[in-house]
Amino acid sequence: MSNIFKFKYSLLLLAPVFFSCSKTLDVNNNPNTVREVSPDVLFNYALTSWSAKKQDGDGYIPFAFLTQTQASGGNYGWGKSDVYDINPVVIRNMWRCYYVNAGNNLKLAIEQAENASPKNNNAAAQSKILLANLAYECSTIWGDIPFSEAWNKSIPYPKFDSQKEVFDEVLGLLDEAIAQVDESSSVKIGEYDILYHGDMARWKKYATALKLKVLMTMVDKDPTKASAIGTLIQSGNMLSSSSDNVLYPFLNVPGKENPKNRILTTYTGGFNFFFYCNN
Repeated sequence: MSNIFKFKYSLLLLAPVFFSCSKTLDVNNNPNTVREVSPDVLFNYALTSWSAKKQDGDGYIPFAFLTQTQASGGNYGWGKSDVYDINPVVIRNMWRCYYVNAGNNLKLAIEQAENASPKNNNAAAQSKILLANLAYECSTIWGDIPFSEAWNKSIPYPKFDSQKEVFDEVLGLLDEAIAQVDESSSVKIGEYDILYHGDMARWKKYATALKLKVLMTMVDKDPTKASAIGTLIQSGNMLSSSSDNVLYPFLNVPGKENPKNRILTTYTGGFNFFFYCNN
């Protein structure tokens, strides 16, 4: 066989590979990136991720045991060897919840709701209130955190805002949400809202109570917040009964129970040896 013939034969064998690669690259979108998801689904996933993380070994347990030990001077719980050892994996998992599993999905839910036709103001408000709560909680744990530049795909390394800046922005976000609530509208997150099932009057109470909580956290350092606290209390519309409580409905069903209960079932036969009031 001549060299020329061998060369032509090789090109024929390779041709389908070249065409195949070209065609594949044209449609090779990132399978981990969803193009469009309903705000309802994004909201529900964020809420569930956040609530589960607050109750499990990454969120609740390290802080609960640390507090028990510090307040009681020797009541340990989980084990003496790791009472003050907050594993880096725990920190990473909590941070991921605030910024990826919950925070990012809420930010996307807000964008989807506000870009919808017709605009879903209530869904945007519900997502903003939840995002405000996440940001407040995250800053009470870590202090300075990314917020003003967070969840912006054009900013890979967002700046860390001071805690005061975060809290002030949280208050602004809550004001936005309260103004956006339309109690007369049927367009909202209903079935996927497992806190209030789309009861926007109670969502406004949640937002108002959260504002009070943030202001009360700030007032010792910033006495000017006292007047805002007085105004807010006089205006009313706070959480006023047990029916207004912000409760995530864990169930007595395998896989849907409270994570703390699952820990006790797994390690102590259902008896509570770990969690108790300090002295």
